[in-house]
Amino acid sequence: RSVQAESLTTAQWWLVALATSALLLAAVHFTFRNGKATLLSLIAPATGAVAVLGASGLRGHGEVEALVMFSASMLAVALLVLALKPELPRMKAAARSGETYEAPKWKTGLYGVLTVAFAVTVAFVLL
Repeated sequence: RSVQAESLTTAQWWLVALATSALLLAAVHFTFRNGKATLLSLIAPATGAVAVLGASGLRGHGEVEALVMFSASMLAVALLVLALKPELPRMKAAARSGETYEAPKWKTGLYGVLTVAFAVTVAFVLL
């Protein structure tokens, strides 16, 4: 581990993980302005925690490494949700007219690549 990850205690990394989870919930709420969507977004941190902690345990990573990966993932997804906010008016207009709107494939692909790159970069820098 690098100095950056070790500069915080495990308890502090748990707080960072909780904060990034809350940031994801806030991003979903701000973007969609829908209580049901916000409630459903609780699935992401729960699923992410199981996936990251489980995979880290199988690979022999420590708790801090798992928390860093989890936090980077939650932050990346929150930024992805915020990046999609400009597409929402088009989606709503299409839904009102009975059509289905899909963001251009290049945009969704670019958002996906940037999200993964961001999460990997943050985890790499911290670990």
